Amino acid sequence: MKGFATRGTGRPFVLKFDKSAAKYIFSFTDLPIDSRRQHRIDSLLSTACRHCVSDSLHLVGYIRFDNYTDTIFVQLTSDTINEIYTSVEIGLAPRGGMDQFMDRWVEYLDSMTVVGSFSYEQVQPGTYVHFDVGRDGGLIKKDTSAFGKLLSGFIKDERRWSPGILSGRPVAQTIYLEVPTDRKKKTLYHRHTRYPYSGRAGVDLYYSFVLPDFPYVDDIVSVVAVDGKYSTPVVHKGSHSDRIVDILMDKISYRTGAKIYFNREYFYMLNH
Repeated sequence: MKGFATRGTGRPFVLKFDKSAAKYIFSFTDLPIDSRRQHRIDSLLSTACRHCVSDSLHLVGYIRFDNYTDTIFVQLTSDTINEIYTSVEIGLAPRGGMDQFMDRWVEYLDSMTVVGSFSYEQVQPGTYVHFDVGRDGGLIKKDTSAFGKLLSGFIKDERRWSPGILSGRPVAQTIYLEVPTDRKKKTLYHRHTRYPYSGRAGVDLYYSFVLPDFPYVDDIVSVVAVDGKYSTPVVHKGSHSDRIVDILMDKISYRTGAKIYFNREYFYMLNH
């Protein structure tokens, strides 16, 4: 089935013996296959299944066509074919939520213009400052830029955030705040969730389930989790991405227990 125009998609499947046709039938859910290809697949599977003791073989599972390669992943399931499990993530949250937090950020910058410590005219478009939120919700400022000094004054009066949770364990994040060029401009923020296992390698690695598209990210690698191990690494961007591949393919970095049916996970480093 390699080359079939379904990259990045996945469907439940059934493989069972059709007594009336005296052969094994392979079928997708909501994914039509032309008759020639279907006949070829059924013939190959019938040949492969000849060793079966009986004609009662009935397999259900999930098949995934990789986003960027010709790799095909197959997962057999012992329960319903319609159940797909994902990790549940609860994001770190400031007092009143992120909208109120961003309002306070702009209000703080406004107050700094009054005392002459800040001017919107000095800001170049696309300027960000950043800080870390620890697993306990504490705010940690590491930004050493000129505007980072303003950030220090802002977060020192902020309360501890409620901790974030991923699959039952606390996680840390790095937050990027846009420095607005106009007090009326809608201000952006970006959350980056730290990969909890990367610290063993002495590197701050972040992950996402979508391709991260940020101007300050230069190194991106994606992998697929198969049986608790990462496989099929693809480098999307960056001259230092080999370092990310080395970390992910080391067995100490494997994340176990996640059942996301072979969707790619994207890992990257932030250029502070």
